[in-house]
Amino acid sequence: PYIAPFVTTPIITVAHFVNGIQADNAGYNTDYLNTIIALSNYSKQYLEKEFKILDTQKVKVVYNFVSDNTQKYNSYKEFSKELTIVFPGGTSVQKSVDVILDTVYRLKLSAMNFKFVWLGDTTLPSAKKSLLRIEKTTQLISTDKRILFTGKVSREEAMQYIASANIFLLPSRGEGCPMTLLEAMREGCIPVVSDSHHGSRELLEISKCGEIVPQGDSEKLYQVIKKIIENHNEYINCYKKTFEFSKTYLSQDIWRSKMSEIILDATQKPKKVIKINLIRFYKSMIPYRYRI
Repeated sequence: PYIAPFVTTPIITVAHFVNGIQADNAGYNTDYLNTIIALSNYSKQYLEKEFKILDTQKVKVVYNFVSDNTQKYNSYKEFSKELTIVFPGGTSVQKSVDVILDTVYRLKLSAMNFKFVWLGDTTLPSAKKSLLRIEKTTQLISTDKRILFTGKVSREEAMQYIASANIFLLPSRGEGCPMTLLEAMREGCIPVVSDSHHGSRELLEISKCGEIVPQGDSEKLYQVIKKIIENHNEYINCYKKTFEFSKTYLSQDIWRSKMSEIILDATQKPKKVIKINLIRFYKSMIPYRYRI
């Protein structure tokens, strides 16, 4: 958005994350943007506060979408005797790999009947600095037939694992509006996310399904998983609830309608523009936090 002040063409930016550089890039030179799209109300609040946006219509909330409106609800998960737990975050720090590792330890020590699928990379973030030569999560968790480490898999394989989830874990430290969660909800699941301010938490607050756990608390996460496994009947309605929420609120038709409205509005309203000169151009490139 460095050139936003100098062009007459409507500009719409997207904040793919609640906060941080991706959100800051979307809100940069905000006075010269038509609209900023946030993927959650948490992101909208951050942008309005960070950039001192007084116009409540400047930032619009549009959730991501999942296609396939022909998807039909399959009730087989309601009768599962062995619940499948899927974590799609690999060893991402943002996805709370440390919390998941500790939770898997606790699950391994239990006698519960489950299948845990660790989806994605197994190389630890600290691998290069490890004094103990521990590089993989598989070196930290000994063999247990209930726990599967997939490693890197194709998109198609990943979707198959996500579709199988009874319990879908995404206790992230930060998110935008994560596609993996949307895809899991489309398949009917019991989502468990953290209470950090991001799109995952917001979707569960709106849908009133799944569980929200304190960020960074592996004991609470373990206890929630244990509760779901041992009291599965109490959570059966969650499968259909997440499926219906996906079809009703996260469809491509809804996304297309909101985006069309935003684009049409941008083309019909005049955009603020200033005449370019060297001083103004360089000033537009100064990080907003350091502007006088």
